[in-house]
Amino acid sequence: MQIVTKFAFNEGMSTSVFVFYRHVIAILFLVPVAFVLERKTAPPLTFKVSLKLFLHALYGMESLNLKRINGIAKGPMLEVYPSKLLNTTIQIVFATIQCFFIALAIERDFSRWKLHLDMGLIAVIYSGVLVSGVAYYMQVWVIDKSGPVFLAMTMPITLLVTIMLSSFVLGEAVTLGSIISGVVMVGGLYCVLWAKKSEQAAISKQQMP
Repeated sequence: MQIVTKFAFNEGMSTSVFVFYRHVIAILFLVPVAFVLERKTAPPLTFKVSLKLFLHALYGMESLNLKRINGIAKGPMLEVYPSKLLNTTIQIVFATIQCFFIALAIERDFSRWKLHLDMGLIAVIYSGVLVSGVAYYMQVWVIDKSGPVFLAMTMPITLLVTIMLSSFVLGEAVTLGSIISGVVMVGGLYCVLWAKKSEQAAISKQQMP
């Protein structure tokens, strides 16, 4: 995704406008899919749940708690609204509204809002469907099944792949420091994953009669 996006930015596409259009494409893709697959099984969407989803889309958190020092009451969103596909879709809808006002404030030149039949349009469709749509839903699914650590271990791998592709496709120079830092990040996260798995195995062994 980073390589395709880089091509779009090289052609002069605004970053804030790109993010807004990407979310719009994700909505057009996810809404009919969510309606068909989960309209009969999804729990009711109350105002309280909607507010939490809105705050999660805005701040990456669920609610504000003034009684706590940091003011943030964290908790898994899937426990608040367990329908994974609709959970993803609703958050993207709220994020799209937020991105529209941000893009409107940043990009006042409306000529840069126009989409053309070029790499910018391809990048918007690709990132909207596969990144904001499919990939974000898969992230929610992985967190639900295996926890956030298993998802975090894929991020450095994505970084290394991006570095290699940017070198071959865009001709960008790859420094030794970026390679070493990427390898260290991958090794560190896999050590954390190994430790977490060992801890879970020890807990399961202790719980056995």
